[in-house]
Amino acid sequence: MIKNRQNIDISEYKTWRSFRAPKYPYLTEAMVIDRLLSYSEPLKEAYQVFHDITNAFREKDADLFFDIIRSMSDKINPEFRHAIQNLENHEVGIRNGLIYPYSNGKIEAKNTHIKTLKRVSYGFRSYDNMRTRIFLTNGLIKIK
Repeated sequence: MIKNRQNIDISEYKTWRSFRAPKYPYLTEAMVIDRLLSYSEPLKEAYQVFHDITNAFREKDADLFFDIIRSMSDKINPEFRHAIQNLENHEVGIRNGLIYPYSNGKIEAKNTHIKTLKRVSYGFRSYDNMRTRIFLTNGLIKIK
């Protein structure tokens, strides 16, 4: 259900453990999703909103993203609607994230790497040895 709609397979028939039926032993992913959505109208509405929001996010269209959030139907589950509408509280940050190509992913990766090294290197006798190990693994210093 969360899978990107462009990647849903409509041609490969498979057996599904959750859908054992003698009448239809083989179903495609699209048929399974259609069957699940046919059980509940609020689920169908939430599915549509979720995929519209993720498509707007992938296309980096901030105006469409927030228009979808603001125009949600009352048929949608209140908890889901509340969770999605909480994104409006962070509108400035989300807009900046969609507009600018910058990311702090590399910095976060370095921080995670350093924290892992600190956890692993608990037994180092001196801080300088641990610091040297961090610099060596990140290529910040060279061995003479």
